[in-house]
Amino acid sequence: MKKILFPTDFSYASDNALAYALQLAQDWPAELLVIHSREPSLVKAAAGLGAFQPEQPGESRAPDLLPHTQKLISKLLAPNMPPPPMRYLHVLGDPAAEILLHAEEQQADMIVMGTHGAGAAQADLLGSVTLEVMAKSEVPVLAVPQEATYTSINRIAYATNLGLENKEAVKALLLMAGFLDAEVTCVNVRTTGTFWGAEQRKLYEELYNLSQQTSALKYQVIQGDQLRPVLESFIRDQKPQILAMLAHKRSSAVTFYRESLTAHMSLYLQVPVLAFKSK
Repeated sequence: MKKILFPTDFSYASDNALAYALQLAQDWPAELLVIHSREPSLVKAAAGLGAFQPEQPGESRAPDLLPHTQKLISKLLAPNMPPPPMRYLHVLGDPAAEILLHAEEQQADMIVMGTHGAGAAQADLLGSVTLEVMAKSEVPVLAVPQEATYTSINRIAYATNLGLENKEAVKALLLMAGFLDAEVTCVNVRTTGTFWGAEQRKLYEELYNLSQQTSALKYQVIQGDQLRPVLESFIRDQKPQILAMLAHKRSSAVTFYRESLTAHMSLYLQVPVLAFKSK
């Protein structure tokens, strides 16, 4: 992990997510790229003239980005603790599109974003930047709800259906757990009437064998009638600091919200959700 992209819109949700981005950047360590993106507006071409021209991108157009972020960081860091390497960028354009573009151009390893929760998403779903990024990102996205309170990350839960596409995510989580001195619990909810095929049994055996070799990995199968409430109950009871899940790529935030369990969890839980792209 070398680079974390942290988008901010100066909201409370973004400010709250900064604590996670900052701590992860310190623990790896990684460079933290702070980006503010918004739709361009019209500005006066010259003082005293009635003409207007489109605003142009550039760091000088975001006078609040640097002082706002630095003020927050000074509150979050322990005394005499230096911040990780950081860069700041203000860009104009569709926020979700610009975040995805800069994640690719900057070769970010992870995106850390705040989310306003279900109410905001239902009120203005098309404007839900975090959902749009989660639906289309090629790199993991950590969606931090504004209700979450940062504590040291020592427990990560990974919800898995035991498909073979989960293997790479488990490897990435174990690497992450090593830097954080955390443990990963793979959770499979086996709903009534479902049966494991050869693929599920193979991955189960691999995860079980791996859990015997390292104390950083645990495995748990839970019986239940419905996937979502059983998983929600597990999160409430076990209180992991992060819930990791696979996110199947979608064409828009709308379809992601309607069809994805990962989207639901990122909006309705008070625990950050780390979404890995399904290969």
